[in-house]
Amino acid sequence: MQINFYMGDDDRRLFHEYVFSRDGYLTPERWVNTKIPIADATHQIEIEGRTLKVFKEDLFPKSNFDNEDWITYHNPTRSFYVHGPGMEYLKSYTDEKGLHRGRIYMGLVSAFSFVKPGEKDLEAYATYNEKYKQVENFYKSCCRYIRKNFRKDDVDFYHGSQSDLLAQKDIPKLQF
Repeated sequence: MQINFYMGDDDRRLFHEYVFSRDGYLTPERWVNTKIPIADATHQIEIEGRTLKVFKEDLFPKSNFDNEDWITYHNPTRSFYVHGPGMEYLKSYTDEKGLHRGRIYMGLVSAFSFVKPGEKDLEAYATYNEKYKQVENFYKSCCRYIRKNFRKDDVDFYHGSQSDLLAQKDIPKLQF
């Protein structure tokens, strides 16, 4: 499951405020050390990097980031990877080439996302299926926000109002 979109800076700020209002928070998917920054309603920092994760506090508390069992070093990228039931969030951004497409993706989240890496839990599906459904509902609410507030085009991409203003200034919208 995924939704694709174009967001200008204000579109993205408003979307983040929506996520924060739903008790969600953002982290980078990968980071240079185990002190992973968290953006939420009280710490609305701009997180570096394009690939983020969206978590929900009541389903995966921020305190889990103090437990290194949830964080794994990824040698090829020389960075730390955040585990847990978070949606992948590629930020839409503008550079010298144009406005790049963003997306929210749920494909890698399952009931097993609630199990620490390296642990085996044969009952994970039975234990965490309800929490997984809550993550899925959070994803669907983020999609509803985008569908309600963004314009849909012929190929099912959504365009925030500021992204359309950028297009009017001859800034191309790029898929990749």
